[in-house]
Amino acid sequence: MNLACATLAFGTTLAVAGFAPTLSTKGLVNSVDLIIVGKIERVQQTGSGDLTYNGVNYPRRDYTADISVDETIKRKPLPHQFILTFSTPSTDTWGNVAQGGLLPNTYRVIFLNKTASGCKFVSPHSPSLPASPMPCGPNWQVKLGKDAYHKVLQRLLDLLCTDSTPEEKQSALFVLNWTEDSPAAPFLEAALNLPNVKSNPTLRMAIVSDLLH
Repeated sequence: MNLACATLAFGTTLAVAGFAPTLSTKGLVNSVDLIIVGKIERVQQTGSGDLTYNGVNYPRRDYTADISVDETIKRKPLPHQFILTFSTPSTDTWGNVAQGGLLPNTYRVIFLNKTASGCKFVSPHSPSLPASPMPCGPNWQVKLGKDAYHKVLQRLLDLLCTDSTPEEKQSALFVLNWTEDSPAAPFLEAALNLPNVKSNPTLRMAIVSDLLH
């Protein structure tokens, strides 16, 4: 069974300058109706057109993304196959035109709000975050809480101790916000003892820098 959901796409590149608040991980979790975790299996362009905003014309492209859902963190569980329809660029809540969307063959935590016509990404800067499809393992001692925020944080940080690339591990560290994400500190401290962290000076120094914050 497929579940289709239409959404407006937001990204990190703003085509119209203006103030738009950047949400932390906790801010994302607290602002959404729906959080899903899964693999973006395929993204297909389905159409094109134009978006006119403040008298400026932007080329628009329409896409569908096929997502294999492993977990629904917020809201009732969704079917395993989830179809997300989005367009880019699109205007966000604060009046910016944003480029962005989802990339195929990536594993993400996706943050959505329900609308009258479907769904929209909650943040123009962070429609999704990197995540690990696997937990750290039965011998990993640092367990975060069971609420939605800590579940998202756990999925993000599990990249450090599972079979992910150095770039994926760095991406997990990059999105941490030390105003609100200090619960990650015990996890990071334990991660310093991991063989794949000890053997990577760049990653190790990035973790140490985060801990100093």
